[in-house]
Amino acid sequence: MSTMDTAATPTGGRHAYDTDRSAYLARVRRLFGAYKHRSYLFARLDAGQSVLDVGCGTGEDVQAISFLVGQDGRVTGLDSDATLLPSPAPEELAPITFVEGDATALPFEDSAFDRVRSDRLFQHLSDQAQGLSEMRRVVKQGGIVVAHDVDWGSLLVDSEQASRTRRILHHACSRQGHGWTGRTLYRLFKTSGLMDVEVAAEAFCFTDLPTADFVLGLTASAEAAVQGQAISQRGAEAWIGELHSRHEDGTFFASLTGFGVRGSKP
Repeated sequence: MSTMDTAATPTGGRHAYDTDRSAYLARVRRLFGAYKHRSYLFARLDAGQSVLDVGCGTGEDVQAISFLVGQDGRVTGLDSDATLLPSPAPEELAPITFVEGDATALPFEDSAFDRVRSDRLFQHLSDQAQGLSEMRRVVKQGGIVVAHDVDWGSLLVDSEQASRTRRILHHACSRQGHGWTGRTLYRLFKTSGLMDVEVAAEAFCFTDLPTADFVLGLTASAEAAVQGQAISQRGAEAWIGELHSRHEDGTFFASLTGFGVRGSKP
């Protein structure tokens, strides 16, 4: 996600807006902060629950959830990359545990948690059905499993260069391991044995290039499209140049759609 901080103009220079990194980080927090809160509501979290966050990364969600379940609750964060896992949380939070482990072979007993959730995990799983099967296994009867993920095929960028934009964004989606994960989650849940499956969608809108580049990697996508021979170098420079121009005149727009799917264990 460092793309925004180092994004250069097509001529190799830097715009003034590249220097105020704290402002862009604040924008990103505002953009996703409300979404995070809604994702916790979607999981129907409540005091006293035991919650597993699969693919927890650096643990921000785990710590936020701990406030919702309270001192009588318990939150466990699991990630396959031990270097991301944080140190133990402050004592005023609910009991928190961080565990290194594989999402497709969770190191927990059956029916160990009231809620099991993930956020942007499934697009990275080689076996998505097995990952969901494991989440279903470790949730209690009547408990809820929730997965949130984006669909990279839904990425939109306002540009007058329609054909070039389509080629760049299609190439960007095809480079993802599972670029269409967002749209396939509902079917995955419906065929998993979970009940009362519901789906919700949320579009994330970007009206400045630095934030969009930070989150979506637009400049990197154009450069990758050149490497993949989807567009020419001159075409990439023209496209990136238009995005910078739109940012400067206040008309830049891009969006990405995410989906949340919820189901209960019978």
